[in-house]
Amino acid sequence: MAVDTGLRDFPDNPNSLRSVGTDGSVSAQWTLRTRNSDRYVLGCGEHYDRGCASAVSANGILYLATDNPVGTQGEIHALDARTGGKLWSFTPDTDHRSVGLVPVAADGESVTVMTRPESTRGTKVYRVSARDGSARLLLETTKASTFGSAPEEDMYGSFTEDPVIYADRRLFFHRKNFLAPIDAPMTMALAAADDSR
Repeated sequence: MAVDTGLRDFPDNPNSLRSVGTDGSVSAQWTLRTRNSDRYVLGCGEHYDRGCASAVSANGILYLATDNPVGTQGEIHALDARTGGKLWSFTPDTDHRSVGLVPVAADGESVTVMTRPESTRGTKVYRVSARDGSARLLLETTKASTFGSAPEEDMYGSFTEDPVIYADRRLFFHRKNFLAPIDAPMTMALAAADDSR
């Protein structure tokens, strides 16, 4: 459960995340935002039908992406939803100094993670083991395209309401906000140039 506790610095945005048991009691709680920065990024929408598309969980494990200011590496943290404790963290092996991550989906065995789209490089998708955080690369898009930049860059932002979907070796983006005119389609499916994975 994402909670807006009414902090003046963060109006109308969740700053706390809570795990609630079947009896209604709070099992664990995580701070999402502090006065200096975001601790975790939920991808909560800022429009009428707000959702938090960047928090995923399965089998009692919550997967959240850490904030990554410019020049820092983002991480995925696997958190025990009952105790709140961190089980492991994942950071991709990359030469880039600033890479943000997004958990896409989870099941009992793994969590699917993508690197946050940027214009200077393509997006990578990993399957990360729920047991120990070990990872396997599933898909890598190209950074050059006829769009002039990575086409997925305009399809995903920190306030994306619609979740990204990875299925059948394809990465699907969808956006329903047309309030701000941007040169991007409504739905996009991406696949690696080498689709042998």
